[in-house]
Amino acid sequence: MKRFHCKSPLDPSLLADYWTEDLDVEQEDVVEEHLMACESCSRELQSLVALTDAIRSLTKKGLLRVVVSEQFVDRLKSDGLNVRQYKVRAGGGVECTITHKDDVVIAHLAADLTGAQRVDLARCDADGREEMRIRDVPITIDRQGVIWTEPTDRLRSLKDEVLHVRLIAVDDAHERVLGDYTFHHTASEP
Repeated sequence: MKRFHCKSPLDPSLLADYWTEDLDVEQEDVVEEHLMACESCSRELQSLVALTDAIRSLTKKGLLRVVVSEQFVDRLKSDGLNVRQYKVRAGGGVECTITHKDDVVIAHLAADLTGAQRVDLARCDADGREEMRIRDVPITIDRQGVIWTEPTDRLRSLKDEVLHVRLIAVDDAHERVLGDYTFHHTASEP
């Protein structure tokens, strides 16, 4: 079977916005017209959908550390999952836990991301040293924060402890802290 390659492929972010119905009607019509005529881009969309479904499945099972969109959180809730959510402002903290009833725990990290070329999320130790970094995370549509989830098994295994997270703007030659967030975690009941 001969496969054709597209001479003007659709950007993956445009395909993702099409799939999540985040395009206006005019953009949607243009993408649909292209997809109807282009086998290559249609395959790319199918691959994107399969990958997203796999990520959603792993997230539902609480197996991923991932940054998600508000639409993704809404889908988890509409799928019947118990979603525990915490909203934390930059420089702030929150008392938090996870129970046996919670399928997913979501943290809304508020920050003004205007002008940031790239945003990274770092988990830090008590002294502010990075332990782990997720690079180039998706940000909220209004550029007012990041929505993040940790694997539920990891959260359930935590004792009473304090977790520190940092959002970092990464620009051409330097980094700047957008916000530090503190989670005062209480161990879940057995």
